Amino acid sequence: MSINETVSRNVRALRIARGWTQEEAGRYFGELTGAPWSNAVWSAAERQSRPRDWTAFEIVHLSRLFGVPLGDLFQPESPIPTCPTCGQEVPR
Repeated sequence: MSINETVSRNVRALRIARGWTQEEAGRYFGELTGAPWSNAVWSAAERQSRPRDWTAFEIVHLSRLFGVPLGDLFQPESPIPTCPTCGQEVPR
């Protein structure tokens, strides 16, 4: 799995763990960056099949958005355990 795929997967897992819709995540991201992301942009960012080419600016703001260390976005294992079928957070 590429770094971009890993970040995309982790972004999705972190969003789901917070119970945010893609619309909410895009709006919150915009509050940090001044440029909100639409549902379509957020959906594409989470897609692992054609991963986004993440920028340093985006990575830093995603770390702030989710309140996690930068390194968590690059972890090969998702920071939040998720169901491989539905993508929802797995109860601990």
